[in-house]
Amino acid sequence: MEGIKKRFLLLLLVVALMAASSFSSLVSATLHKVGGNSFWNPGVNYTEWASHDRFIVGDYLCEFLSPRFLMNQVSLSSLFV
Repeated sequence: MEGIKKRFLLLLLVVALMAASSFSSLVSATLHKVGGNSFWNPGVNYTEWASHDRFIVGDYLCEFLSPRFLMNQVSLSSLFV
């Protein structure tokens, strides 16, 4: 009976580790190019652009400016400003 409990706990641990590792790959940070192919320009409707993407904490927003670019990481505290 003790051996069955140990095997069950080991199996449960393996399943939990597999689930955790697959979940972490689903929530990895994404690089979003602000404005899409139109880049960071005054004529771009950014509300419309943002409606097509899903943003999560940890994502990067790239504002491509000529000839340099800036990257901002979305933080949890910025969601409550």
